[in-house]
Amino acid sequence: MGQLQSSERISRRRFRVKGMRSLAGARADEDEPESSVFVLDEAKVIQEKWCSRYVTGRHLEDDYELQSEVLGAGISGEVKLAICKSSGKRYAVKSFKKARLEKPAIGALRREVEVYLSLDHPHIARLEYVFESPEALHLVMECLEGGELFDRLEEEEFSDEVAACTTAQMLQAIAYCHAHKVIHRDLKLENFLYDKPGSDNVKLIDFGFAHTLQGTEKMTQACGTLGYVAPEVLAHSYTEKADMWSLGVIVYMMVLGCSPLSGSDAELREQTMAGKLQWSSQFSKLPQLTQAFVLSLLQVNPDLRPSAKAALTHPWVARHLKIERKKARIQTKTLQSLQSFAEGPHLKRACLNIMAGSLSSDDTAARLFEYLDQDANGTVKACDLQEALEERFNLSSEKASALVASFGDEEITYSKFRAAFFLGTEVPEDLLRETFRRFGGDADGTITERDLRATLGGSFEGLDVTELLQEIPHLRDHLSLDAFRECLVSPSSFHGENDAGDAAAQDRSFTWL
Repeated sequence: MGQLQSSERISRRRFRVKGMRSLAGARADEDEPESSVFVLDEAKVIQEKWCSRYVTGRHLEDDYELQSEVLGAGISGEVKLAICKSSGKRYAVKSFKKARLEKPAIGALRREVEVYLSLDHPHIARLEYVFESPEALHLVMECLEGGELFDRLEEEEFSDEVAACTTAQMLQAIAYCHAHKVIHRDLKLENFLYDKPGSDNVKLIDFGFAHTLQGTEKMTQACGTLGYVAPEVLAHSYTEKADMWSLGVIVYMMVLGCSPLSGSDAELREQTMAGKLQWSSQFSKLPQLTQAFVLSLLQVNPDLRPSAKAALTHPWVARHLKIERKKARIQTKTLQSLQSFAEGPHLKRACLNIMAGSLSSDDTAARLFEYLDQDANGTVKACDLQEALEERFNLSSEKASALVASFGDEEITYSKFRAAFFLGTEVPEDLLRETFRRFGGDADGTITERDLRATLGGSFEGLDVTELLQEIPHLRDHLSLDAFRECLVSPSSFHGENDAGDAAAQDRSFTWL
């Protein structure tokens, strides 16, 4: 039995979508593991390096003040606003009472949380923390307060340029997911949110139906939202290309202001399975590139649809990506941050890496990361970063290579990129205190070796926690708040090879062409 649920949207000004149905209930297409007291498996948490974001020793209320304000609601319940006690930062919290969950629902929740914890991309809302006790599980998520794409589209008509730029952002998130074998399975207007009021930056949310592919398997469970779901999903045999059909429906709605499908549940099913879309008379009046892009996604045969990565190269999207990437700038201060990160002890890099996940959205950081992500996989290759440093700062190959090697990875994640480039020389005090608290430094005013081991999963970049502590001079077996601050904000003097003694270089920046 499928899981089609309803978004229960009432037809409004420009949309002819009524009673969109989505799946509800627990998943039934996979074997369910035996239930236990805790939803997440401790061994997997340690293996995947999620320890700093998975909290079992404190209650949600210890760190956050849960508000009555409801930010949204779905089939799994309400999402409420919460305020971090140490920083005052706003978060979105989804809570689950485990006593109310049947065994299949526990398995579905486990998969949702594991998928969400594994994702790290500028256009995907971040799951900051998971608080779990024997009675409940709470997801503390990045708070996106700019509203749904659905609501923005109801308030204003999208120009072709705005639609293309929005599509590019959505595709970057989808391409990243697919590169990591994650299929969303419920792409729709309501699942893309703007990060803040007035912003044009969208992020993907809600991984309740997400599935991680194993090998070349085909999925069989019918899930998603009627009106967005692909024909092959209703036929119980589909791949990641089903996400591309859903994106096609979204783009159609952005450029035309209406849905290509309408009617009762039965009518929506029939239209979808037959591939009988109700093409608007205005479609032929759209620019040729726009028409071609939409048609490429709404192919009934999934083999004829482009992959997310290929869709990013379509001229309708690519030309707008090029414009956005020209806005990406790198400053000498940014290079100094990289040097500070490279020269710092492993413990500093470990703390900054964890801290970066709690940074507020930064368009400059995202643009720079996206420019360097040449393969659209949601990571930056070390070789691409090295080439950029050599070209833009005239660094020698040896120096650029040494800086890039400090990351310790061939591919650099978004969080690690932000840690190195935007926290290397300057750490906001509220963020520093929040991170100190995350390490367990709130109870007695110190972080012990045991606290570090629990938060880092025992090691970082191949070094045991004991070795991390030994790298810092005069440090004993614990860190006070002052020592923690000194560890993270220790200055580093660095200039590019052509910048020595040039004070003006501190303010110089470059545009990526």
